[in-house]
Amino acid sequence: MHLLAVSGLHIGYLVMFFLLFFKVFQIKHTVIYLLLIGIIIFYMIFIGDSPSVKRASIMFLMGILILTHTVTAMCLSILLFAFWAGSKAYTQLFHEEKTSQSITLTISILFSTGMFAYWTYASGHITTLANLIKWGFSKSFFSEFYYLYISGISFREQLFSYLGIFLYFSLSFIGCFYIMSNGFRNSHRFTIMIGSIVILIFTFFSVITEYYIIQTRWYYFSQILLAIPLSLSILLLNGIFKNNFIKGFLMSMSIFSLSFLLIMSPAANIDNRFLSPNSGVRYAFTESELKAMDTILEIWNGMIGCDGYARVPYKFQLNREFARIDDLLYAGDFSDLQSVLFLVREEIVNHPYPTYKGPLRLKHDLNVALDNQKFSLIYDCGSASGYLRP
Repeated sequence: MHLLAVSGLHIGYLVMFFLLFFKVFQIKHTVIYLLLIGIIIFYMIFIGDSPSVKRASIMFLMGILILTHTVTAMCLSILLFAFWAGSKAYTQLFHEEKTSQSITLTISILFSTGMFAYWTYASGHITTLANLIKWGFSKSFFSEFYYLYISGISFREQLFSYLGIFLYFSLSFIGCFYIMSNGFRNSHRFTIMIGSIVILIFTFFSVITEYYIIQTRWYYFSQILLAIPLSLSILLLNGIFKNNFIKGFLMSMSIFSLSFLLIMSPAANIDNRFLSPNSGVRYAFTESELKAMDTILEIWNGMIGCDGYARVPYKFQLNREFARIDDLLYAGDFSDLQSVLFLVREEIVNHPYPTYKGPLRLKHDLNVALDNQKFSLIYDCGSASGYLRP
């Protein structure tokens, strides 16, 4: 009878069966993982309240997350430790009866160990993370140029760019304080609030310290986690009014205004610079730019210099040498470089462009600077140019 009893081991058998079944039909890995997630959740709901099945299902879902979403897995690792610490802090601070702890230190350690093991021995993402931290913590003169550029952007444009995010996080704190109130507080709500605030600290870490650790991703995670406190804040503020019509109207206007400000900010609106001409950047490459990059690879076998973001399409060209020239681009001095083909996108000549520190715009004409330093134009397709100095 024990063999027929539902346990966490059956989750393993189920996942193994469907994994082999999908492999036979040569289904893409992404689709397989999505199907497995759906099957595990359905099985967990179908079986009902079984602690062993829940634990096994959660561990398998975490494993799928490690295999498919690197940065999200890192965020979850931080959240697991934050949830565990928040549960401990709740018991110590409010001296209430200890409830069953959903997130244990063992789960947090096991997930983080599995994540780092996969990054180190399978995917190699640990090297990428180390490079990102190294770049984010390096303070070169490029950082000084970046902050000088940002300080030159008009107050109106900066206000419009960051007002939505500022209101979002400010209003969320009202909901966080309400979660801590006596009538609404419980261990689960308090724990989720602590996790949200921890991710928010990572979000503004770069703003306070001027060091960067995958800055933009933390904005998205913190907004997702603080959505519940924000909703509570909007409900509380609109609850001041007694008239239902006024409540509905103000709530609708609050949601619409906040959504508009968030959607139209440069972080979200990446294809229209009308409202943010000096801080909005384009992340997508045009077809012409991609073809120019392929052409440069074909006509030149030596080192290629390009802006850091243009290096992204080249990341699988492991047998080629590339020079990262973000610092030199802004300074406009390439006199020390020889036999390097410079790929110059017209996008970075005429508009702000993304860097690992943030948006930046050149103060000089890059094409003129290269001509003055004896570089020869050897390629030009309109959207990108190639310069070379023997």
